[in-house]
Amino acid sequence: EVDRLRRELAEALQEEDVEEPSEATSDDIEDWAKRVSRFVGVAWDEKRRKWKVTLNELDGKDRTIGRYDDEREAAYARNKAVLDAGLEGRRRMNAVDEHGVLVPPGAPHRRAKASVIAPDPLAVTKYGVSKYWGVTWDRKGRVWRAQYTDGDGKRKSVGRYGNEEEAAYAYNDAIREAGLEGVRKVNPVVDGKLALKPPLRDPTAAQQSKYWGVTWARKQSKQWRATYNDANTVKRHIGYFDDQEAAALAVNKAIIDA
Repeated sequence: EVDRLRRELAEALQEEDVEEPSEATSDDIEDWAKRVSRFVGVAWDEKRRKWKVTLNELDGKDRTIGRYDDEREAAYARNKAVLDAGLEGRRRMNAVDEHGVLVPPGAPHRRAKASVIAPDPLAVTKYGVSKYWGVTWDRKGRVWRAQYTDGDGKRKSVGRYGNEEEAAYAYNDAIREAGLEGVRKVNPVVDGKLALKPPLRDPTAAQQSKYWGVTWARKQSKQWRATYNDANTVKRHIGYFDDQEAAALAVNKAIIDA
């Protein structure tokens, strides 16, 4: 009797319909691939079912250029927007061949915070946190942050960016808009490419500053530290700065204000 029941159960299981992979599953995969663009500045607008083109302007804000039915048309529009805004060499463009035809960079891929390239340990050892002036790595948000010190010695945030170079360009633009070019360091652009800042000096030599109240904070932040002694000879900390001159100005201002 037990053997009979086993045979009936086996036959019943064989007769059950096996669910075949539906066409919808394949369609979902293809639809996902269509939503991820291979081109810079192009993303899929799910709500409007079009390719959306954006451009990060000089003020660090993203501007929508337009929406297009064709992905390649959107990529051409992105390149044109960069050129029209005079940002060639400052913003990334989609590669084209000698005939001006788009060259797809490769297969589509998802963009996420995890895909942002973190600082290279070797570069950090040689240049500090970033290879460029005014750029730091936000470990918590996993993004590159651009910031500068204004004329009053106050730290101003420019914005957060997905790559180190874009943050450096944004820092340069902020310095020029604030009228601090020639007062604050700017990342040089040579042949359309950012030049690296000078490597860090020897730690022993780096501790020596040519200004009163300014020292090299090697352990804390690898920046110039500004301090002064108040009327009670108590040392007061002012802040950290990317260059000696900014730190010295902050010391002067703190002494006058005190």
